[in-house]
Amino acid sequence: MPKNRKRPKTTTAAFSRRALKSSRSHRSHHSAAAVLPILSPLSSTIPKHQQHPRTTAQHLVEFFARYPRFEYNLEASVSAEFDRLVETYGWERDSKKGKKAWEGFSRAMGKQFSTFYGSRVDDINAWQALCVALNVNPVPQTIHECIAVIRSTHVNLVDFIDTRITGNPVQKFATQEELRTYTKETHKIFPRRSAEESGVLKYLLRKIFI
Repeated sequence: MPKNRKRPKTTTAAFSRRALKSSRSHRSHHSAAAVLPILSPLSSTIPKHQQHPRTTAQHLVEFFARYPRFEYNLEASVSAEFDRLVETYGWERDSKKGKKAWEGFSRAMGKQFSTFYGSRVDDINAWQALCVALNVNPVPQTIHECIAVIRSTHVNLVDFIDTRITGNPVQKFATQEELRTYTKETHKIFPRRSAEESGVLKYLLRKIFI
């Protein structure tokens, strides 16, 4: 007749380890739920480095990939990279190839801006994303307040893309003349047509060339 097998004793320590594991699993489940995307307006207290992490500009990556002799620097200013592309291929800006490249670059910049920040004028998250990029603190909680801040600010539109790539803050200017000088010196020119096609971008347009 088979001997009765003794069940292993469950020690208090073993029980405690199981309970701790269960507790951690429970907390992990709730932690995961806590980081789901927020569809409501951004909190004015969310750390800015969490809202706008450095990321790859996929539309621009795809644009520069069309030119096999050019190696795109993922961490450099996009306007500087376009200048380098033109220099690499030896184009004149007004040449047929130069104009065609600029048109493609313009479309890629417009798409990239919309991907980073959104474009719908009725989407408060798009407006708040711009305010966060401008280092506005606290972040306005209504579209009307966001528009008021953006309309009163002089900034270069290319810098809005660059800040998500390089991590450098968007530079703000006291006057439109200072912005005009900066834009011409750095060649950071955002295509006007692409800007006009975006609902939120239109509010940031300034007359640079007069």
